Amino acid sequence: MSSFQDFLVKAVLPIVQAVGQSKLIEVLQKLHDTDNEKYQATVIAGHAFIKPLIAVVANTENTIDDGLVAAINEAIEESAKANGVVFPA
Repeated sequence: MSSFQDFLVKAVLPIVQAVGQSKLIEVLQKLHDTDNEKYQATVIAGHAFIKPLIAVVANTENTIDDGLVAAINEAIEESAKANGVVFPA
């Protein structure tokens, strides 16, 4: 990636992450409000899926994937905390 492309991505990425994280929390809350059983299954499975990826993306050559994976993880954890979901150990 050229330095200009890298600059552009770094400038826009935080905005994309924030909007994406906010929308994911919103969608998860709608699922919680309409079908709590599916919500809990989705949040627990999503957390089990995304948590191990944090270490994997930390070893990649760019920070784009780090930020996206972190935003998804934070949205899942925030939603779970707000709705009393406890992740299995």
